[in-house]
Amino acid sequence: MKKTILYIIYTIITKGRGRNVVRIRREEGPEALHGRSSFVTSVLWVLVLSIVPICWSCGDDGGCPLADAGADGGLDAGSDSGGSADEKAPVLEEIEPVPTYTSNVTPLYRFFSSGPGQVLYRGPCSGDLERAEIGDNGVHLGPLTDGEYRNCALAVKDDAGNQSQWLVIQSFVVDTHAPEPPEVLTTIQRTGEERPTVHIQGEAGTDIVVDDSVLGNVGADGVGSVQLGPLADGGYTVVFQLRDAAGNVSKPTEWGFVKYSHLAACEQDGLHQTIRSTWESLVSYFRDSLSSSGTSPYVLYNVQILTAPFLRYALRHGDAASLDELASVYNVAAETLTWTDQYIFYYFPEPSSPRTSTHTLDRAYPMWLDPNSDAESILVSAQFLYAVSLLLRYAAGLNPGARSAALQDLVDRFISVLSDHYRRWVLGVTVDGSIADRGPFQVRGWGCTYNGSYVETGMSQARLTELRLPWALGDDSSPKYCNAVTDIDLWIYAGLANFLGALDADPNLDSLDPSELDQYRLALQMASVLMASRVIYRPCQDFDGNAVECAGFDEGLWDEHPDYAYSGYQGDTFPDSSQQARGSAVGWDVSHARRFVEVFETLHELAPALGLSFPNDRFMAGLARNVAHIIFLGDERLPLFTNLWDGTNGWYRVGYSGRTGFGYAPSDLSIALLNGGYALWVEYYLPLKRVYEATYAMVSSLDPEVQAFWEEHYGTCYYLDYERRTCVDLSDPANRTTQLFLLQYLSSICF
Repeated sequence: MKKTILYIIYTIITKGRGRNVVRIRREEGPEALHGRSSFVTSVLWVLVLSIVPICWSCGDDGGCPLADAGADGGLDAGSDSGGSADEKAPVLEEIEPVPTYTSNVTPLYRFFSSGPGQVLYRGPCSGDLERAEIGDNGVHLGPLTDGEYRNCALAVKDDAGNQSQWLVIQSFVVDTHAPEPPEVLTTIQRTGEERPTVHIQGEAGTDIVVDDSVLGNVGADGVGSVQLGPLADGGYTVVFQLRDAAGNVSKPTEWGFVKYSHLAACEQDGLHQTIRSTWESLVSYFRDSLSSSGTSPYVLYNVQILTAPFLRYALRHGDAASLDELASVYNVAAETLTWTDQYIFYYFPEPSSPRTSTHTLDRAYPMWLDPNSDAESILVSAQFLYAVSLLLRYAAGLNPGARSAALQDLVDRFISVLSDHYRRWVLGVTVDGSIADRGPFQVRGWGCTYNGSYVETGMSQARLTELRLPWALGDDSSPKYCNAVTDIDLWIYAGLANFLGALDADPNLDSLDPSELDQYRLALQMASVLMASRVIYRPCQDFDGNAVECAGFDEGLWDEHPDYAYSGYQGDTFPDSSQQARGSAVGWDVSHARRFVEVFETLHELAPALGLSFPNDRFMAGLARNVAHIIFLGDERLPLFTNLWDGTNGWYRVGYSGRTGFGYAPSDLSIALLNGGYALWVEYYLPLKRVYEATYAMVSSLDPEVQAFWEEHYGTCYYLDYERRTCVDLSDPANRTTQLFLLQYLSSICF
């Protein structure tokens, strides 16, 4: 009877405690769990310790008060017990099982025994407990090796030889091996998302842990995802680990990224809606413009510049409708191509050849020809095809069935056009049936000589790059710009990169010969080395006066060019010839340098896939800092910028192309910093956002002084016939020029 009473009381305590835990957990949470259940348990054990001595003093004659209930009460263990207590085997009940998965090689198992005795083990498990006592007993199984354990059991045999039933221990797994460190599949290093999703690869079934918190788990396919945030702007390093069911934790994997955001005004002032409505008002204008590209190829140049920020904006926001419309606009230009095998070369096939001559290519190719000369305009073609290639790369990343009709039309129309242009330009073709691997490029027109002879002509882009690397397109007797990297070069590099990126995304787009693909990749890798060799890093100071690093590109090579003849003159009045003054080691003008935004962004995005070591993060951040701390003049209420990349702020292009009284005064190119897409670089350098917040405050200001400042420096932005000429009239939002500016500017700041 004594053992039976103990067992009944113990069962009441443990089962009552279990019910209490569930109720507390549901209603009051884990904070109340320990205190309430411990209190109840303590009270019950006090009762046990008060009652048990009384019952233990009772004989077997039914004299115990607690046994008087007899059969009706169900507590009498007297005459029906079948003999003395010593003839009753101990009764066992599990208290705490071994976890289903454990990394502990000596896991704890707890059980209750109604009587003392020797502990017996059965199955693959043994333990460190040799003798059980009445009540709660703990045994450490093992030590065990990794594996699954089934059919482990234990029993208790009392001193009279009575053995309990075998208490079966539920099966469990010992696993002491930690998962391999996770691999972060997400390759972005910058994001504008407040709650970015990160994809992780690792051991199936493991938890993805960040800061001891489980944020997700790895699925059966070995891939899982977690959502971070919400995040404020700034740089982050996240440490990911995997934890398996046994509690083993992998070594950490660090993943760094930058969270950035566009200007708050983009939402607060409804600028996204303004961008969309402005684009809709201009679509027909762009279509009409490109419909004339067969007779006026220069519209290709203009359309690329005017739509570039909006294209980037639509790509960043996943704006499928706008991307479809852009495709439908660009497709118009495909209808104006001329197919011909007759090509006008300059100084071909030798530098001593006539300035122009017509030669026969190995087959007919599509081109946009200048109707006044029948010559190909490489600059406008390369610039427009860059825009096409960027949008085509996006289309190639979609499943063919998911492409809109306009996007599929873009792919169908332009994939061969891109292939044919880059083959002619980059690798060269056979000319006149026997002159192999010749392209359209030359510097003979600039009078460039090397070792006393004019530099070769009819070069492919690959050959041009090859000679630029050792500065072999002109020696000291030639202008420095003979060896300069031009905007044509940059557009071709970036367009070719997009083309190869599209083929990587969808190899079925064009069946290029593998050797040709290798030549393209080699040409881009050589170009990457060339560009990296032309970078200059210089110290500058951030807004707080701290030393930071700014970057320039190919500086000093244009010092002798006519466009820069007055770069050292910073007077307010239009210069005369006596005031000609060249700057020293000057950079690109900030209007042409808008190429940096598109070209270097594309090459940076595709660098890993194409095996390029440049552009890298250091360079991209250096460019962004250069805008913020070298080009920006520092006045946040009345913001202005320098004309040249290195910070020189002299006159530019005085008398350009024979135009009377034409020129850009100091800071006249500031408008290019607004509509040139430079705000995209906020993702590389967050303080740059401060500059563009200042520009938006100026553009949207109702302050008469600020409006007058705008009119003087942005509303008018160049001289012609010695008079200031209008660029943007913000007072007339229906004006097409104003709409074009707003499309570029707002798309830039709301990327």
